[in-house]
Amino acid sequence: MSLYLLKPRFQRLLRPAVDGLARAGVSPNAVTTSAIVLSLAVAAGVPGAAAEVGGLAFLALPAAQLLRMALNAVDGEIARRHRRSTRAGAVLNEAGDALNAALFVVPFLFVPAVPASGVVLLAAACVASEYAGVLAWAVTGVRRYDGPLGKADQALATSGLALWVAAGTPGPAGLGTALVGALVVLAVITAGRRLRLAPGGVKA
Repeated sequence: MSLYLLKPRFQRLLRPAVDGLARAGVSPNAVTTSAIVLSLAVAAGVPGAAAEVGGLAFLALPAAQLLRMALNAVDGEIARRHRRSTRAGAVLNEAGDALNAALFVVPFLFVPAVPASGVVLLAAACVASEYAGVLAWAVTGVRRYDGPLGKADQALATSGLALWVAAGTPGPAGLGTALVGALVVLAVITAGRRLRLAPGGVKA
């Protein structure tokens, strides 16, 4: 199961914006690049703001995640609906997805209740899960989006973690380690599923 199953409904909600942007001449690559710039801003801006206002700065992360997911849906819809797909765009999109996954966990490096080693592992595992989907595509021609921690699931999970930080990291000692550790495990499972379930018998 994955929130990716809800993507078609999300795309339908965004269709008027997609068509409007296409009429205005906005390219899919411009939208993809905007998502990367947003992720860079989050990675740099949230820790900087946290130095001034504390954990409340992490309230910006869920909103940014929602915007990132919208941009992620819009670029693909412009490419498909308006026949603007290119090989360079496909490469940029896949590279952007992996980069965005890593950048959105960077702010947690600066949270004392969350182990830095766990954050690094989570970033690496999220990138690996995206790479696994692309590898399946390269081998079989089918891009895998299997969960349990796909892009939308990552966005929801990191948003929840951000709200926990904004609330002052309540709970027992070690909760941050447990939460991040659980996400790492889910990301690794996701990578394995994408390889194992890919048509053509790609093995994890």
